Amino acid sequence: NSDDPLIVSTHMLCQLAENEDGTKAFHPSDFASLQNDLPENVLNEIELFLFGVNSNVTVENSKED
Repeated sequence: NSDDPLIVSTHMLCQLAENEDGTKAFHPSDFASLQNDLPENVLNEIELFLFGVNSNVTVENSKED
């Protein structure tokens, strides 16, 4: 189902995440790898970080997970 929150989060991550130099961090083709390689809780925390929802989440503690 394309409305699955994990699918939506992963697509948003592919579209919004940037490296420190401003280049895109992921290509849309990375979608399947991200879903397979990252636990759901990490994808959720990254989504919250990207949208500024959780001020306690930083890039550094996202990297630690």
